[in-house]
Amino acid sequence: MNKLQRSDVPNILKTTLTLTVIASVAALLIAGADLLTRDRIAANTLEKEMSILHEYFGEPEYDGKSFDIEGDDYLSKYYVVRLNNDELSYVYRADGRNGFGEISLLAGIKEDAIIYSVRVIENGQSYGSTLEDNYLKPLYESNDKEDALNHVECSATSGAKLVRKLVLAAKEHYQKHFMEGAA
Repeated sequence: MNKLQRSDVPNILKTTLTLTVIASVAALLIAGADLLTRDRIAANTLEKEMSILHEYFGEPEYDGKSFDIEGDDYLSKYYVVRLNNDELSYVYRADGRNGFGEISLLAGIKEDAIIYSVRVIENGQSYGSTLEDNYLKPLYESNDKEDALNHVECSATSGAKLVRKLVLAAKEHYQKHFMEGAA
């Protein structure tokens, strides 16, 4: 094994310094890109969320104002929505992650904790198109969302189980906070 010689030290220091400068410049560029795009990405996500809300869930009360949910692992906010029959419902924003990526969705819950609509905002699953074709589309098209939600067997089972977990978190929140007799 070769021993480190004094003549090698300047080369090692030069290489270390070069790599440090390259890493620092790259980190600054990434941070700068994040700083420049963060607000636009957030605005685009909110715009997509509001578009889905209007198209699939009913007419938002309070001009689309959301109400924050604190201390929940999956739910971040909800909207109060008026359905066509003038019934009020609650639409929850839920976000989750598993080993295959992230999912963000809206879940509509109405009287008696009935799930009436589910729509994915962002599907970052590595098997996202399989999840979409084999689980989400049938869920969207089903008249019985509860039944469709429970059929999580597809080749993207982890994603389907995550969707189910997010929707059930919304239902549980509704039952706990908005059903008659809720404590």
